[in-house]
Amino acid sequence: DKLPMLHNLLGMALDEKKGELEAMHVAHCKDATGIFLSHLKQYLEPLTKLSYNINEAEYADFQVNDPFAKAFNSATDIVYRHAKAVFNTSSCEEIMQGMATRIVARVERDAKGKKFSLLGALQFESDVRVLCSFFTHVSEQGLRHKFARLFEMSSLLSLESVDELREFLGDAQALRLTTE
Repeated sequence: DKLPMLHNLLGMALDEKKGELEAMHVAHCKDATGIFLSHLKQYLEPLTKLSYNINEAEYADFQVNDPFAKAFNSATDIVYRHAKAVFNTSSCEEIMQGMATRIVARVERDAKGKKFSLLGALQFESDVRVLCSFFTHVSEQGLRHKFARLFEMSSLLSLESVDELREFLGDAQALRLTTE
């Protein structure tokens, strides 16, 4: 008689503790993400100073001497390997997902304040692809959707005419970008 009631109470208590532990896990992973990003801050600085209003010679130089994305990925790979070595798979995944979210927000914020030439737009798209490729490679869960707005920005920046814009807007089912 009382056994089912005891099972029910224990089940509810365990569910409550499970929720508390999951919330703590997420909070601590966010803290770890912040710590790791503070170590990567110096590798984000080139992005702040980088001009995407470039000519052909600068574009050619950027193709050979990547000014941002590859060095950032190399440093982030070191952080990833460390996280993978010391955290369980779930925590490492949560941290990498959080890092991707915050990096995307940072790149988008910085890009909104820049001027772009057509070649700069191509370089921006290349940088976004390099970043997305890295995070896709190290993550077990899908995260390309986190980069969707950046890919839309790069597509819009690469358009050369009003006709191309009309075609782009006609093909776009649902843009993630807004006028904000």
